[in-house]
Amino acid sequence: MIPLLLMIGALATGATDPVVLRLERLTNCGSWTVAIHQSGAARGDLFSACHAGGPKKVTVQRSLGDQVSRLRTLVEQERFGELEERPQEPNPIVDDAACVIAVSFGLLTHQVTLTGQQLGGKGPELESFRRIWRAVQPLIPEPAW
Repeated sequence: MIPLLLMIGALATGATDPVVLRLERLTNCGSWTVAIHQSGAARGDLFSACHAGGPKKVTVQRSLGDQVSRLRTLVEQERFGELEERPQEPNPIVDDAACVIAVSFGLLTHQVTLTGQQLGGKGPELESFRRIWRAVQPLIPEPAW
């Protein structure tokens, strides 16, 4: 749903460079969000409400060039559009992180949300999610404080 809203928002504002892949890790203390645009422009935003010196935000920007087409190929190979939007968590942990991948490549618009615990779990669907997650991380690495 969110990627669809991103696409509609981009069209409504006349944007010509929509977000095609978004990765988020949300915790009690903050978030790491990566937005990759069709052109290859990418931005990562790290926010921490629990930083020792008070709330802190860091932004990283990169140009990914042809990596966007490689990510699209990976998304298609992993059959991301067939993954459950929220796989069942057998033993949920209160206040666990949420890990989100949302894609909007052509006709494929899909979002999957896992818990932090599931990100380290077993199963073919979880492994497909992790392969995409791990492919994005080195392209826009989370900055260290």
